[in-house]
Amino acid sequence: MYQLFTTMKQFIFPIFLGSLITSCASSYTNLNPRNTFYISSEKPEEITLSYKYGVLKESGNKKYSKKEDKSGLQVVAVKVTNNSDRAVTLNENYSIYAGGSQVNLMSPSYVAKEIKQGVAIYLLYMLLTPMVYTESDDFGRTTSTTPVGLIIGPGITLLNIGRAASANAKFRKDLENFSLIGKSIAPGETAYGLMGVQNTGYAPLKAKLTD
Repeated sequence: MYQLFTTMKQFIFPIFLGSLITSCASSYTNLNPRNTFYISSEKPEEITLSYKYGVLKESGNKKYSKKEDKSGLQVVAVKVTNNSDRAVTLNENYSIYAGGSQVNLMSPSYVAKEIKQGVAIYLLYMLLTPMVYTESDDFGRTTSTTPVGLIIGPGITLLNIGRAASANAKFRKDLENFSLIGKSIAPGETAYGLMGVQNTGYAPLKAKLTD
């Protein structure tokens, strides 16, 4: 007869703490504003702005979407078409507005830091390290023990830390690659981007030339 058991100190306590970790690290699905369906649009005289809220949730990045809600930030996909006869650059000669207020754009590094999924939390799985597998005979007498926790604890820990770190790196790369901050848009050109902004309450957005 085979049983998996240890003393309260060796087994039950680490498993109990391990169960407090309600979910494992999640992967990340890349965002591509070029493939986004824009259902909202404002059309100023010289710039056309289309936008889409909730892109993290829609793309299945639930862990990041939850962090987005808690952080007070929003990641917005945008499509900007320059209809003027000159090149325009975000925050230099055109800006984004929500209602009557200018939107404060956050740097990709700041947004990635605030919305990333936790990594250090998965070190709690190391509490599984003391777990042992005990083999006993029909009379309940121990015949052998195997320290399976030495594999399970570090294994699950490294797997989750690696997965979370990789997902966070992909998220940050998307924000950097699609940042419109400082990007010049030539006349007649359309640019696609991801903006990190303070929560606007899903207010309508529009672009305005500032000079």
